[in-house]
Amino acid sequence: MTYIDVSVDVWEQLPVWPGTPRVAFQRDFALEAGDGVNDTTLRFSVHTGTHIDAPLHFLQGGKSVDQIALETLIGPVYV
Repeated sequence: MTYIDVSVDVWEQLPVWPGTPRVAFQRDFALEAGDGVNDTTLRFSVHTGTHIDAPLHFLQGGKSVDQIALETLIGPVYV
């Protein structure tokens, strides 16, 4: 069996669901600025890019993402 990752890259121009925040990268610390580290804050909705909507998203008492078996998410796909 062959597995193919169909995830899309997360970048600032990635389309988002209407009303959700756009993807944003904010450099907080930079070596070239004399900081001791490079560090970046990422801001985006959980509905950004490739994701699943767990039943909890729509159903009171539904399963959350951590309660869904990984095998449920593996199978035939049309890209």
